Amino acid sequence: MKTAIILTGTSLQEQDFCLREICGKSMLKTTVDHAIQAGAESIVVVSESEAVKAAGFEVSPMVDFSSQAVGTTLVLKGNMPLLKSQTMAELYRLADEQGSCVLNDENVGIFCFKNGFQPDLSKAASVSAEPCEWCEVNDCASLYEAEQTLRMRINRSWLNQGVQFLDMNTACISEDTVIGEGSVIYGNVVIYGSSKIGKNVKILPGSWLDHAILHDDVLIDASKIVDSEVGRGTTVGPYSHLRNHTSIGENVRIGNFVEFKNSNFGEGSKCAHLTYIGDSDVGRKVNIGCGVVTVNYDGKHKFRTTIKDGAFVGSNVNIIAPVTVGEKALLAAGSTITEDVADGAMGIARTRQSNKDAFGYDYLNKGK
Repeated sequence: MKTAIILTGTSLQEQDFCLREICGKSMLKTTVDHAIQAGAESIVVVSESEAVKAAGFEVSPMVDFSSQAVGTTLVLKGNMPLLKSQTMAELYRLADEQGSCVLNDENVGIFCFKNGFQPDLSKAASVSAEPCEWCEVNDCASLYEAEQTLRMRINRSWLNQGVQFLDMNTACISEDTVIGEGSVIYGNVVIYGSSKIGKNVKILPGSWLDHAILHDDVLIDASKIVDSEVGRGTTVGPYSHLRNHTSIGENVRIGNFVEFKNSNFGEGSKCAHLTYIGDSDVGRKVNIGCGVVTVNYDGKHKFRTTIKDGAFVGSNVNIIAPVTVGEKALLAAGSTITEDVADGAMGIARTRQSNKDAFGYDYLNKGK
């Protein structure tokens, strides 16, 4: 069994600093993930920090090396996020062969040994690594340098796999992201979490993605997408926000200043301007006009709105959930809809216009 023991430092300040983020996740989580990729089956974080415990790691205040089960133990540091999984795997391999090994000939505190073996680390075999891999991150200056190094490592990896970057220095991508060949990433783009980007996707400046799924041929323009999915051939933005498990279908247009929350939006539908769609299920080929709001919250509970295939929602319509709008139904502009609208029907709820002759002229000239 391969075990990894991750030391977080002697002081609480050092231990808490391991939770600082680098390319979208904490240094400690980055080290844990690299250890898992290297083959670690059991991971113990040595820390007394309440913040580290709250982050969900398996934590112990101390470790008795003599009590470890049969197998191999790798000792790491939580503030060395640049140590590659390949280097860790080589440490495991060499320790299995020779009983123990260390990282480089330097005294950097990274070593690996067979459990039950009494190693003399001064005579142990060594594994070579790039100097940046064993740099400790203890302050904001070294954190900045480490993030730049990891960012370029990630971006160059995708560059070699057919992803085009317009400015690698300002594109921030997490290690857990997957990007398809032929995609284009502009500058000032952030892609974090386990995001999955399809082929031939274009992500323009000012976009922020976190745990987003983009299918092939999607265009994202200066928009934020969190925990949501966008179908093939869809355009989003500029300045739109998709969040909370929203699913957008294929060949959809999401335009300026549009927010979707916990909603489904069907194939070929359009929502071009200044709209909020929350807790809603919208069908295929639906047109949502400018200024539409699904009113989903009464102060205590959330309610869903259903808009079926082919419906047309005019501008400045408020839909007070729970409401169902039928297939090919029409909601007249300026209406506040509080009841279901049947298939093919028109829902209209607004006062009639009344024109007062000469009132405007008299008002504007009042007091002159």
